[in-house]
Amino acid sequence: MASTEENKHRAQEMHQYIVDRLAGHYESTDRTALFAAFISTMLTHHEAILTLLNHDRLIGSALALLRPLVEAGFRGMFTGFSASDEQVQEIAKGGQPYPHFNNLVENLDTLFNTDGVFTQYGKETWKTLCGYTHTGLEQLARRIQPDGNISPHYEDDEISELLNSSTAVIVLVAIAFLKALNKSDAADAIQDRYVGLYPVP
Repeated sequence: MASTEENKHRAQEMHQYIVDRLAGHYESTDRTALFAAFISTMLTHHEAILTLLNHDRLIGSALALLRPLVEAGFRGMFTGFSASDEQVQEIAKGGQPYPHFNNLVENLDTLFNTDGVFTQYGKETWKTLCGYTHTGLEQLARRIQPDGNISPHYEDDEISELLNSSTAVIVLVAIAFLKALNKSDAADAIQDRYVGLYPVP
């Protein structure tokens, strides 16, 4: 099992590899531009998570960013593949025609025939992510030490899960984006690098 530092290193490597493969110009349509904007937001959150994890006192803030990272990625997938032209225009005007999150992930699994890849982030997992973001017990309980002192304490496995999960999401969305734009070579390169860095046990 990889250590926290190893997980941090490979998350950073994967992040930069994705950024490099995504660089370039794309067809300028509202759908593509919005999808790219969601990916840009998602990658910014991922970079912020990696930065915050360099400081023990900021781990809670890093965990708080996993929910908006996942949401940005999956809303991007909805915009890129599921939204009607009318819904794309609504998003472009600031509307939010997105399905409820649990419905959204189920729809994405059905669309891509991915057998739970997206729905694993729904239901109880989504509730937990919301707790980290919105100062639920997930955050509060990790601020109170057994002796009553107030200071953050997060386990190494929680940090590793944050690194691995956030990285998996940016890989998933980046591959889908590139394939949608007929950039299969770049998409395949990302997948190969991911498999190399995260081999199945």
